[in-house]
Amino acid sequence: MKKTVLVLSFVVLVSMGFANFENESNNALVEKICEQGILSQKMVKDFMMMGIGFRIKETQMELDESVADYEISHLFFEEKDENDRKSESIDAAENSWMKFRLIITDKVTPENAYQLLKTNEALLNSNKRLLSLIGNLSELNLSKGYMLSKEMEMLSQRIAMLYFAHSWGVQKDVTLRYFSDAVMKFEANLDALIADKENNIQIKSKLLSLKNQWVAGKKLFGNMGFNRYYPDDVFELTSGLSNNLSIIVLLFQQQQEELADNDSLP
Repeated sequence: MKKTVLVLSFVVLVSMGFANFENESNNALVEKICEQGILSQKMVKDFMMMGIGFRIKETQMELDESVADYEISHLFFEEKDENDRKSESIDAAENSWMKFRLIITDKVTPENAYQLLKTNEALLNSNKRLLSLIGNLSELNLSKGYMLSKEMEMLSQRIAMLYFAHSWGVQKDVTLRYFSDAVMKFEANLDALIADKENNIQIKSKLLSLKNQWVAGKKLFGNMGFNRYYPDDVFELTSGLSNNLSIIVLLFQQQQEELADNDSLP
């Protein structure tokens, strides 16, 4: 009887260990997918910036670095179980990336910009599908605040990308629609984060500062329909938003770790 109990206990412990390992693996996968979303929008932003002749030298360097970073992050996906239900979505994301890469590393032309917008949406959607397969946040060591702020970091790059695409004249109707959607999503996420009563004092302070930064800066977007653009100001605004959001993401990670440590106390 004792042997049976010991065996069962061992099986339970091993099962828990595998479950924890899988969750940790999924955490890393989620983080990689989120990071790729940010990088993809950053790359297209750089492409559009060069299209209007804005900060070409620095932008080309940033683009090259982002392409390299994306490819390095993609190595994480190589070791996958062929029987895993995520494998098909991983393959789709890889195929989308290869198509995207062909254009993003090609000449900066209006024709390529048009194609890049389409492949960019396909890449984002393939990553979203993969993300939806991973599991509920409750099963992962990632908070809702982390996910929302990480998405906002991507959206800050996307807003800049669409602004520069519109100023270059690339599919103006489409880019304006995407731009409006991105702005609405950014604001919805920000409001949701500010309303969360579980945030610590540091996070609350940073979010309110971000809100003020956003409210003051979004006035720059008011003249897009009149073909009046402020590339320097928008670049500074969205870069500042992105930098502050990266800090907020870290704060959410720290808060989650502290909560986990408290839960583990006897």
